[in-house]
Amino acid sequence: MDIVGGIAAAKGAIDIASALRNAERSLDAASYKAQLADLMEKLTDVRLALVEAKELIGERDDEIERLKASFEERAELIKGDGDYSYRVNEKGERSGFPVCPKCQAIHQRQIQLKQHDRIDAAKCPACDAEFHPVTSYIPASENGGTETTAMDRYYEQERARRSKQYAAIARANSGSSWMA
Repeated sequence: MDIVGGIAAAKGAIDIASALRNAERSLDAASYKAQLADLMEKLTDVRLALVEAKELIGERDDEIERLKASFEERAELIKGDGDYSYRVNEKGERSGFPVCPKCQAIHQRQIQLKQHDRIDAAKCPACDAEFHPVTSYIPASENGGTETTAMDRYYEQERARRSKQYAAIARANSGSSWMA
């Protein structure tokens, strides 16, 4: 039953209640009971219509909140490498992987890509689309004051690791000549 049907049932119930109130004592018990049963049926219809209306209003409120959140998120995107859109943190810095361009264009959803197989590859957890190359940003607040990419951090760590290896090899070889 829809809201209009519920209103009509409420009007019918009010009419029956009014008729019962104004009924004369001469009304026999059988017709009185029949009108009372009719009243109960109409009131049940009203109750069902109100429950449906409450559910419908709740669903619409949830949809409004989802759309508001989506709109607010959309305002918090900025462009980065590869013309991808990135979410921003509270300081306005790009953060993490970009949002899926396919989900954003087709479904107007902002699903953040996740790293997949390699450091410069990503996959959407919603639509399973894969993207390569993709830049992942590490905000300045998490990287000692300068914004960088995950790829840059990887190369820095790799250079540091190799420098340590070369230093260890040099220490091991110092004092002995390979020509001796």
